[in-house]
Amino acid sequence: MPIIINGQTLENGAPLLVDGVQAQNVMCNGVEVWINNYVADAPTGFLASDGETDQITFTWTLPVDQGVPTCSYEVRNVALEVIATAGVGVTTAIATAMGSASDTYSVYSINSVGESIASNSDAGSSVAPYSGPPSPVTITVSGDYVAGTDFPAGVELTICMAGAGGSGSSNGNDYTIGGGYAGEIVSSAITFGSDEIVTATIGVGGVPPNYTNAHGNPGTPTVFGALTATGGGGGNTGGYFGNGGEVTTCGGTGVDGTMQEWSGYYRYGGQSSGFSNGGNGRTDVPGYAGGVGSGGGAGHNSSRLSGAGGAGIISVTW
Repeated sequence: MPIIINGQTLENGAPLLVDGVQAQNVMCNGVEVWINNYVADAPTGFLASDGETDQITFTWTLPVDQGVPTCSYEVRNVALEVIATAGVGVTTAIATAMGSASDTYSVYSINSVGESIASNSDAGSSVAPYSGPPSPVTITVSGDYVAGTDFPAGVELTICMAGAGGSGSSNGNDYTIGGGYAGEIVSSAITFGSDEIVTATIGVGGVPPNYTNAHGNPGTPTVFGALTATGGGGGNTGGYFGNGGEVTTCGGTGVDGTMQEWSGYYRYGGQSSGFSNGGNGRTDVPGYAGGVGSGGGAGHNSSRLSGAGGAGIISVTW
């Protein structure tokens, strides 16, 4: 028997028009009757976030036809496991407690009739909450370090690093000679992915020359991933003429080594890296070694050699 509503004879599956507009439901004797229920279209423009800590955020655009009844939404991974849900008319969902995760996801329109085909897919990832050492992390030993374990992954880190300092000059003749130079200071913002391995090489300070009338030896570079801070040069007759001046870098504030006079000639101090002080130049005893990343002080002769340069350093803050 055909169904006639408002003078319309409804065939099986035909929509009901009310004032020229397709009705989704009608009330018959106090009972809600759905007319022509059907599945919604798939959402479009689906995106999954990357790099958030312990969660992934999903967004999409509502389908043009949201179905009858109006649909809600499910986000699923490639194994079709439901990762997150959203209600009618909602275009975002957040999956929490994801730890370190990486997968490909899609969103589906869902109503009582069934589900749409999958939306476009997008890869998303999250990083596990960081539980390692607090900021700042100071690296003074060469080796491999792991993002997410030794320092956070997925967040911007500030790297401040120094190459190793050079040693001062040693000279027994009537010369004015300089201390060693500090290693190069490099400051950079960088983000590492979860479980990314970052290799650190700590620069070795320049050793004092082992004979008279010799230039100091340079320090070696400090390397952290793609970042390099070159070592400081050794002192010589035109080396670094430090004498207690203040030096400020990303490593802090330090003081150049001081100089000492001998018969009208001078043995100057090494350059400060900011992480530490430069070594003092001496005539009565060997020159003093420079601190972290700093240059050593000048020496006087073969029995009172110059000071060594300080080793490099890497500081990681967030």
